[in-house]
Amino acid sequence: MTVSIGGTNRTFYTAYFALDITDPDAEPKLLWSFSDAGMGLSTSYPTIIRMNPPGSNTCPLTGPCDDVWIAVFGSGATGYEGQIGQTGKFYAVDIKIGPRTGTGVGASNVFTTFPIKSASGGDLNTFVGDLVSVDRDLDYRADAIYGGSVINDGSLPWRGRMYRLTAGGCLTAPCSSSTWGYDLSGSRVPTEVLDNFSPYPSGTAIQAGPMVAAPGIAVDDANKLWLFFGTGRFFGNSDKTNSDSQRLYGVKDSVLSYSCTEGSIDGCKVTDLVNVSDVAVCVVCATGTNQVTSTALSGVEKVEGTDPTTTLQGLVQSKNGWFTNLTATRERSITSPTVLGGI
Repeated sequence: MTVSIGGTNRTFYTAYFALDITDPDAEPKLLWSFSDAGMGLSTSYPTIIRMNPPGSNTCPLTGPCDDVWIAVFGSGATGYEGQIGQTGKFYAVDIKIGPRTGTGVGASNVFTTFPIKSASGGDLNTFVGDLVSVDRDLDYRADAIYGGSVINDGSLPWRGRMYRLTAGGCLTAPCSSSTWGYDLSGSRVPTEVLDNFSPYPSGTAIQAGPMVAAPGIAVDDANKLWLFFGTGRFFGNSDKTNSDSQRLYGVKDSVLSYSCTEGSIDGCKVTDLVNVSDVAVCVVCATGTNQVTSTALSGVEKVEGTDPTTTLQGLVQSKNGWFTNLTATRERSITSPTVLGGI
């Protein structure tokens, strides 16, 4: 928002704040605030990650001597109705240093920006949903940040993509975010986990809907990392009557499952998902009743309640994941799922 007072224009942006609340009996101390002309509204829930070199005798991996803590934000909508008017971005800010050094006209930016690009490298009219990070190998260092997006290319329906921002390895101190993501002609960018995909066993290609909530994350018995999330948005009056079909997803990330290396923006994205919309599972099965039934998935209905579920397990392992349609009119998923006890 820009206002003019006495002939002087002042522009105000939404912001994120870092507060020191170490002493609960003292007043919180403002460490820094972050805003940017390209950030939009501060609607993306941030994630905090830890970076650290592999460690040494003088400074172990779990020690505080070389570690760096970084806050990661996503750019938001450009209007209060959830409008989009700019390219989406991920931002990374060193918590100790803050987003800028110096003051006044001598200040300089020290935060890192990761613009969201299309598969061809062009800009995308989009904003970013809530973020979540994961330490895949449990070495006290984050390996990736995930976040969905809301896309509008000028015509409805609203679309979305799930993105990963890989946190590049830090071999020596000081660690920074400058090596994160995929190198696109000198610009570091996030890459796609899910965009459009082919449903199994049949059907035309499906374009995923808008994704505003952070995914839930789990690792299965085959050492595959899964993301669980839904689609839909609910920002303005037009969303109240929107009846676009939305879905719930469980997808494998091939990059953090160590089966694909980022070589392009969309080279490691999900391509085929099992449609489990008509699958029914009984927890306590009656005598002679199948544990899993489906009219669309061949072979799944042969999994007996007392037999190993090898047919269903084999199908899940051979595909990139699954999806199910939300059936109620105007139903949508706008909250993050919780994964308990694995998959």
